[in-house]
Amino acid sequence: MKRLIAARRRLLVLGAVASVAIVAASVYGYGALADTSQSYSACLKNGVLSNVVIDGTGPAPVCPHSAVLIGWSQSGPQGPSGATGQTGQTGATGPAGSAVAYAHVGFDGTVDASRSKNITQAMVTHPQPGVYCFDNLGFTPKNVVATIGGIIGVGSGPSVPEVIADIPSFSICDTQAEVGMVDPSTGAFSRDASFYVAFN
Repeated sequence: MKRLIAARRRLLVLGAVASVAIVAASVYGYGALADTSQSYSACLKNGVLSNVVIDGTGPAPVCPHSAVLIGWSQSGPQGPSGATGQTGQTGATGPAGSAVAYAHVGFDGTVDASRSKNITQAMVTHPQPGVYCFDNLGFTPKNVVATIGGIIGVGSGPSVPEVIADIPSFSICDTQAEVGMVDPSTGAFSRDASFYVAFN
């Protein structure tokens, strides 16, 4: 009698293992053909899948009696973030800029020598508010570009840098180049402002 009970238990265990193997094989078979971005629903009965439906494309499958509704997808849960990579090596120093000369000029006309190239204080004058003249440059400027800095002098109204490389006769500066801070609403020189200027 004991031998008969033990034999029946072994048969039950083997049957359960076989069912699990059939389910796994069935799911793998469908999953291998599936889009990794999709999920699926199906009915499972006695280790056999039926009524497979791609979720979102129709109603959920209606399972027959004693079948179980299951779902699966190929995409697993998101894994943990990887470790931070090592800091890259410092890149090589880039070539020098192509500007013939450049300068950082304070709102009072003072040249910041540490941030200037081929422009010295002797080359810059400040005859009136909002006007800066450049002379004795040692080269003929063909193009001048100015960008307003972060310090604005006293006064009111906006200041927009305007540059002149070929000084006309009516200009305030009788020099090689002029940078003026202009109020765009009036077209007149407005007030002092620091700026960056580049010559080519």
